[in-house]
Amino acid sequence: QRGRTGSSKAVDITNWSKAAGGQSYAAAAAKAGLGVTRWAQVGEQLTEVERALARTEMTPEQRRAAWVEKVEGALALARHPERNTQLPSNGRMAARYVRLLFEDALGFAEAARAEGVDDWRVDAVEALARYDIAGMGPGQRDMEATRAAYELAGRAVGAMPAGATGPHVSSVRELFAYGRMQDISDAVRNRRKWPGEWLADINAAYDVLADHPDGNAAQVGTHYDFVRALGGEAKSGSILSRGMKRFPADPQLHERLREAVIRTRGPEGLRETYDRLLGEQGAHIHQPWYAGEAEVRIAEGARRRGRQEDAIA
Repeated sequence: QRGRTGSSKAVDITNWSKAAGGQSYAAAAAKAGLGVTRWAQVGEQLTEVERALARTEMTPEQRRAAWVEKVEGALALARHPERNTQLPSNGRMAARYVRLLFEDALGFAEAARAEGVDDWRVDAVEALARYDIAGMGPGQRDMEATRAAYELAGRAVGAMPAGATGPHVSSVRELFAYGRMQDISDAVRNRRKWPGEWLADINAAYDVLADHPDGNAAQVGTHYDFVRALGGEAKSGSILSRGMKRFPADPQLHERLREAVIRTRGPEGLRETYDRLLGEQGAHIHQPWYAGEAEVRIAEGARRRGRQEDAIA
């Protein structure tokens, strides 16, 4: 497995940790005043920025900052969790409205560049908007547009300062990792050699996301599955272990854990694993349920092997 112990040139995980001043990413985000803003508030903020840009008394730096805020705000509106509650009831009209929201974000990014704004955050918004639009067609995803989005994500991540915060930081990191996964998958499928740095990029991006306030269990699962598919049993195990410490009640991570332990240590290893998890200080309230699920898996395995007495026990 290439790149397992290499380092990434695109993602400097050491400096990211230092930039938080030793605090968690959640604490750093709270200090920066980040949080979930309602759909209507995002729209109001975007309107205020547009009004500010219409004025002429702004300094070049203020104007640049306002353009970045406008671009980021437009994508935040398009991707907002409340978006679907604001859509027309007609399905076709709703789909068109969603596409227009993303096209607005893309258009604002292009307009910002025309105004001379050269900023990684604009690259990030353009990458994410292009990626989402590429999946909105009636047929299969537009892979040419998707690859262009991956390239832009790489440019944004490469220019992103250590400890950067903002509404789209984690999303563009994940998109960058997707791009590297696609690069490796294409190379493996075509039996081409690929640089170990690509896998190091993926690991570094997901290592940052593992501690980021916007990180989630699905990202852990994606990282685990990809590394394991490349044969990285030890690395994938550490990814899963770290992820379960943060997301101890996620059912998909528990499913992966049960499968991994059964595969490598057998039924008794699975029982020992869940006994240990149950005995840990501060064990999650749902841990007994998952331990019971593990016992069901053990019993099913015994029944398939014709060991009825073990299945009943």
